[in-house]
Amino acid sequence: MFGFLKPAQGLEKDLRDWYAKDYVRIHGEQARTEAVEYASSKRVQYLIEDVMNSIVTRMSRAEGSLRLSGKKPSASDLSNWKSGMQLAEAVAKANGWRLEPDEEGCIKAK
Repeated sequence: MFGFLKPAQGLEKDLRDWYAKDYVRIHGEQARTEAVEYASSKRVQYLIEDVMNSIVTRMSRAEGSLRLSGKKPSASDLSNWKSGMQLAEAVAKANGWRLEPDEEGCIKAK
């Protein structure tokens, strides 16, 4: 969906924008400047890892919440997580990296 016609730089910008938007969803509008600065200063390889690990953690928490209380994540959250993962995967692919878990289970772009 994201990576077929877009050059790597465009995908990287989209990922940085997605990160800032996601951070604002969680921490509020007052955190926008901090999120944009962080996303802009981070090496893209590490930003991919941050995005993937954050989403995996939130999905695991949502699964636990579903089991314990029956509370499902919102459709908006699921859609946001999916688009973040797709962007991170597209950027990794455009840069020739694979996404693999390390010994501790954290996703690394190699």
